[in-house]
Amino acid sequence: MYDNSLIVRTTFSPNEFPHDKAFVDQYTSRENVKDIAKMIADVINSDIKGVINVGGQRKTVFDLALKLGRDEMGALHRDEVNVPIPFDTSLNTNKYKELINKGVIYES
Repeated sequence: MYDNSLIVRTTFSPNEFPHDKAFVDQYTSRENVKDIAKMIADVINSDIKGVINVGGQRKTVFDLALKLGRDEMGALHRDEVNVPIPFDTSLNTNKYKELINKGVIYES
């Protein structure tokens, strides 16, 4: 409703994965909060207006845990828990990637 605004949609995780098991069949675009904060700062320091999704590459939650430094991680499947777990919670970050490639957003 306000033309001169920026809405940042994002998803993030702690800097260290806090669980002993992670889903091998659920996808996410989460990154650690430290990296997401830098990405958001880069967006804020640009002249972008509108809505933008900020996140990392699509990966399994298991792969996220490994990326966050977990050496030993148990595999977990969505059907092994008693609550419904969505298959894919990743964000479409194509606009963010496109703006970086065009030089509109400068990564710090």
